[in-house]
Amino acid sequence: KQLEWLGRSLSRLDDMSEFLGNLRTLSGLEAGMIEAAAAPVDVGRILREVVEQNQDLARQRDHSLNLELPKDLPPVLGFDRLLREAVVNYVTNAVKYTPEGGRIVVRGAYRKPTVLIEVEDDGPGISKEDQERLFGEFVRIPPKGEEKPRVKGSGLGLSIVRRVVTAHGGRTGVRSEPGKGSTFTIELPALE
Repeated sequence: KQLEWLGRSLSRLDDMSEFLGNLRTLSGLEAGMIEAAAAPVDVGRILREVVEQNQDLARQRDHSLNLELPKDLPPVLGFDRLLREAVVNYVTNAVKYTPEGGRIVVRGAYRKPTVLIEVEDDGPGISKEDQERLFGEFVRIPPKGEEKPRVKGSGLGLSIVRRVVTAHGGRTGVRSEPGKGSTFTIELPALE
């Protein structure tokens, strides 16, 4: 019984640590962190590393996690750690919310004048009305017909992604339909 209590306590501490890290990131963005540390960022390298680092997580749920990347993707001006965190958030959400055996594709593309990042899954999809609230703070959307979300989290992840991307002069978005999966996007100004 004590081991069970200890396990639950450790799980709650992990959740709290993640939450505090998210709040620290938000406060850094509000304090102008981007301007102080801006440097050219290799988005292709970030995408390769994030896909590689999350293969084990994807395999645990029997997902395929693939990368589609052109040979030459121009860099963007920004902060590597924050952009990496934004991509990780998209990928881990796709893994968590896609039913077992799903397919996830991470793409990079150059659409002058922007670098486009997409994370596509074949999960349950998101209704139009829920898409409008998705990037808000503390927003967690349960599956249709359920009162609570099945996946744990603080509801700050997508809000942080939006703030990171906005601080880099870019835009976030989502294309989705219930039952047809989702594609989450990041558009960033390319360094030319």
